[in-house]
Amino acid sequence: MPAAMAVGMFVSWLRLYLMKRLILPKFRALDLISASSNQDLKNVHKFVDEYEVEIASRCGRVWLDYEDRQLDPLAVRLAEVIIKAGLARLPQRAHMVIINANFLANVQNNKQGSNSQLQGAIKLEPNWCDKYVMFMREQEHMARLQKSTTSASESAIDLVGYVEFQRNYKQVLRVHKSALYAQRNFWKVLLHSNVTFTALVHAFKRIESAKTRADRTYQTVLERYPTNVKVLRAYARFLEDVKNDPWAASKYYTEADRLEEQEGGEQNEKSNNMLELTDPTDTSSMLQRVDEKSNAVCVCNASGTIHMANKVLLKMFGYRKAVLEGKNVSMLMPQPFSSRHNTYMRNYQLTGKAKILDHVREVVALHRDHYVFPVSINVTKVSGTGTDALFMGVLKPAVEDANSVKAWIMPGGAMLCVGARFTDWFGMSPADCVGKPFSMLADEPEALNRLLDHAMTAPDEDFQAGRISAERVMITHKYADPQAMDITIDMEGTSDSRLFVAIIRRHASSSSEHLMVTDHKGRIMYITSKLAAILGGTAQSLQQQEINKYMAQPFMQLHGKWIKDPSTKIPTYSCRAG
Repeated sequence: MPAAMAVGMFVSWLRLYLMKRLILPKFRALDLISASSNQDLKNVHKFVDEYEVEIASRCGRVWLDYEDRQLDPLAVRLAEVIIKAGLARLPQRAHMVIINANFLANVQNNKQGSNSQLQGAIKLEPNWCDKYVMFMREQEHMARLQKSTTSASESAIDLVGYVEFQRNYKQVLRVHKSALYAQRNFWKVLLHSNVTFTALVHAFKRIESAKTRADRTYQTVLERYPTNVKVLRAYARFLEDVKNDPWAASKYYTEADRLEEQEGGEQNEKSNNMLELTDPTDTSSMLQRVDEKSNAVCVCNASGTIHMANKVLLKMFGYRKAVLEGKNVSMLMPQPFSSRHNTYMRNYQLTGKAKILDHVREVVALHRDHYVFPVSINVTKVSGTGTDALFMGVLKPAVEDANSVKAWIMPGGAMLCVGARFTDWFGMSPADCVGKPFSMLADEPEALNRLLDHAMTAPDEDFQAGRISAERVMITHKYADPQAMDITIDMEGTSDSRLFVAIIRRHASSSSEHLMVTDHKGRIMYITSKLAAILGGTAQSLQQQEINKYMAQPFMQLHGKWIKDPSTKIPTYSCRAG
C-alpha cells in the first residue's frame, strides 16, 4: 500500500510538472492583453478534456499574499486565457462551462457572469456531478440573495438578484390585484336589481379563492425577502384592504417603518465612512451592485423589448411606465444608434461576441422631449442564452460641463440631436435643429461649413489635440441678437458609425442669459433657466404661465389690463420704456 501511494504521488507530481513545463509556456508566450479576442486560442494547445484545462489553469496560480487571498493579476490573466482556450476547444462540455463559471465567481468576483454561464450549462446535458455543482452554486446564490435582502429594500441587491426580486414582486402585485378585482365583481353583482343566490355564492367563492392564492403567494415571497420594505408594505395593504385585518396590517406597517429607519441610519453611517475613500466619478460599482434609488435600471429580452423599467429610469427619460414597457429599447437612443441596435443584438445572438457587455461606457441617451444627455451605462446578461436571454442595463447620469452645449452632426453636416441646454442658450428647440444643416446656426453659414470641411479630412491626432476649432463664431438666437461662440469639433460614435460632436462655449457672458419671451396675452413662451431659478421654478414648469403671477401688487392686477389693451403711447415709467 505505501508503495502504491508513492507511485500515485509521483505520477501526480510528474503530470503537474509536465503541465508547467509544456503547457503554461505556450500561453505565457501570448500577448495576454489581446489574447481574449484571438480566434486561434483553441490551437495553442490541444487539450484532451476539460479536466486538463482545469489543472493547467490552477498550475499557473501565484499568490501575492496567501493570508489575504490576493492573487498575482498576471497569473489570473493567464488562467483566464487558458480557460477561454478550453472553452474554444471544448464548447459543448458542461463541466468546461462550469469551470469558467467558478473562475468568474471565485476569482473575478463576477457573480452575474457566473450565473449566466451556469444557465448555459443546463442545456449541455450535465452529468450528476455537474448537476450537484450547479445545485451548490444555486444555493450559494440564494444565500447571498437572502443576505442582500436583509437590508430594508432591494436597493443593494446584485444584478441577478434584482431581476429575481422584480419578478417576485410583480407576481405578488398580480395576485393582490386579482383579489381586489374579485371583490369589485362581487359589488357589481349587488348592483343588479335581480340578484340570484347562485351568483352570490360564485362571487364569494371567487373572493375566497383569490384571497387564499394571494395570501399563499405573499407568504412564499416573504419567506425569501423577510425584511424587504416594499414587500412588507404591500402585504400590509393586502391585510388591510382584502382580508380586513387592520391590526395585523398595523404590525407589518410598523415593522416596515422600523426597517426603513434602520436602513437610513446604516446608509448614512456607511456614506460618512466611505466619503473619503470612494471616488465619486468611479462607475465600476455598477458592475456588481444595483442601487435602485440612484440608478436607472432597464431589463429587456434578446429582441430588445423592454420588460421592466424602474422609476428612476422613467423620470430620467420623461416616460410613463405604460408607455415604455413592451416597446423596443432603441427608442431611448438617438440616431443612428437606434436604427442599428437591433442588428447589434442579432449579431450577438449569432456570434456570441459582445462589444459592450459588462463594461461601463459613456453614451448619449434620447429624452422623450427629443434632446440628448450623456449617461454612464453598464449592460450585462442576467439569464438565458440565445433568444431566451435577458439583459439588464444600469444607467447613471454623466457629469455635464455647465459651460458648454453639444450638437451631434452626421458627416454630411445634418444635425442628429442636440444637448438639453441648447434651447436654454439659443432659444431653439430640438425639433428646430434635428435634420437641419449645422451651418444654419451661424449668422454666416460659411464659417461652419469650412469647419466641417476641415473635420472631414483631419487625422485623429487633430481631434485629440482639439485643433478642429473656430473662435468667435456668431451663432443666431431665436429671440435675441447673435452671440459670439467658440466651437470645437470632436469625433464620437462607434467604428461603424462615426459622428462629429460640436462643443459650443460662450466666448463671453451674454445678456440673453436672463431672457423671457411672452405671447400677446402675457403667457411665457420661452425663459432661460437662470431667470426661471430666480423666479423659483424651472424653465419647463414656467412654460405657458402668465407673467403677471410673478409681479408684486399692484402691478399683478394692473398688468393683465394693460396687456389686453396696450396704449399706443408708451408711459415713461413702464417696462416698455426700458
